[in-house]
Amino acid sequence: MFALNPPSAHPSRPTRTREQRSGLAQLSIIEHALCSLDPALSLVAPYQHKTGYFYTDANKRRFANVSIFAALGLSSRDEYFLWGLLALTFNQPQPSIEFLATPHFCLKKLGYLEAKGGKQYAEFRATIKRLAGVFYQCDAFYDPRLQTFQDTGFGMLKYSLPQRDDSSRAWRIVWDPLFFEYVQATGGKLFFDLTSDTFRSFDPASRRLALLLHKIFWRRKVSPPFELRHLGTNVLGFSPERLTKYLKRDIGHCAEKLLAANFIALPSGVKSVSDLFEKREPGKYVIRFERGSYFEQHSIDQLAHHPVMNAADSPLYDPLKAIGFEDTAIRSILKRYDHQVIARWAQYTQVAMETKGRKFFTKSAEAYCLDGIKRGTSAPDWFLEHQRDERRRQHDEDLQARGVSADDPNLTTAYRKARKEALRTFLREEIDRDRYRKTVETFLGMFKDAPADVAKEQAIQEAERHLGAGFRFPDYNEWSSATVLGRLAETYGE
Repeated sequence: MFALNPPSAHPSRPTRTREQRSGLAQLSIIEHALCSLDPALSLVAPYQHKTGYFYTDANKRRFANVSIFAALGLSSRDEYFLWGLLALTFNQPQPSIEFLATPHFCLKKLGYLEAKGGKQYAEFRATIKRLAGVFYQCDAFYDPRLQTFQDTGFGMLKYSLPQRDDSSRAWRIVWDPLFFEYVQATGGKLFFDLTSDTFRSFDPASRRLALLLHKIFWRRKVSPPFELRHLGTNVLGFSPERLTKYLKRDIGHCAEKLLAANFIALPSGVKSVSDLFEKREPGKYVIRFERGSYFEQHSIDQLAHHPVMNAADSPLYDPLKAIGFEDTAIRSILKRYDHQVIARWAQYTQVAMETKGRKFFTKSAEAYCLDGIKRGTSAPDWFLEHQRDERRRQHDEDLQARGVSADDPNLTTAYRKARKEALRTFLREEIDRDRYRKTVETFLGMFKDAPADVAKEQAIQEAERHLGAGFRFPDYNEWSSATVLGRLAETYGE
């Protein structure tokens, strides 16, 4: 996670005095690649990636099967932003399933503002959309709450973004409740320095190897032996069809980069990376790695939570600044009021500025926002109506993307009803009721300032949107064709 001059969890190791820009990679997901390294294979819609990892349960070595469904495709670079966004979320004084921040804040913290002309904002938007389309399934995922391996499935995140990249409004990211619980409950967090020249210089395969070894090296000096093909294909994401001699060369190149960065060290008597490979039988190799001096210089594991102290390092700084608050006022607001309330009223105020103009405010945008923050009241009626309009607009756009025609409004209405009923059936049959209830309760906390009936409606909608990540329904063209044919058959008795 990001931290500013944090205390070391290991007093015997030196602390770092500069600002931390670290990422958080969690749980069993770090044990394997989320997608192929080849963007020609992974950046396709839809994309499915099957992989897995070895684990020990009841003193037996087993293999966990993983399936990753990406509706809009996925790239290896998307992983970098996933871990970084998690880090930003959990570094806040009051971590919440809902994370509000401007893209400028996120990209600055992730060290990704080199590009000119706004290209990086469009790329960041595309990354968030791809991550929102991911559904993860594993038949032996380690649940840190139950401390056992579970058959589980979850999404990553959902989003609500201003349509224009030049908007000063915060981007809203809502984590999948189950994924959020796993991350929150994990005792052993894996930190890595996102913006160091060392880490960012790694290619995607070397970065994946570094993250896995990072997790291992904070517990032990030498890694377990990795079978060459499993390491190359399941962990790093190279093609399963790649010949062993080329796979050996690929992994060797990754190891050389980690060696140059002092991430790994050569054991005594070993002169080169190529000597790390041990031949077990013809065509079968294993390799193990030894911890390098990097880990004696960078004590960033198991850091105590360190709240953001500098106003400019808060994701709420940019929205408040855009409303018109000066730095002194921003520091005072962040110190005195609940950050979730601040985030909501900053959002209400900015939406009013963009949709109604400054003439909407009796005194000023700053006074309107601060008054709402002080009172902590529910969302204004105009904003709730705006949200309903936005949901209708987004729903209509989704239907249009599926080829919905406005020529037959009765058929369009029937399609919406059929899809909603199918979703409810899916949730009733596929989702555990206790999990459904807890998910709704989780989202209720996000809408605590709204009237009870509105809060419940919005919480149910958000919960069903998350839990329905594995839901599949025909697009409009397919559904309507089948429906029309069915009606014809009933009419003419065919």
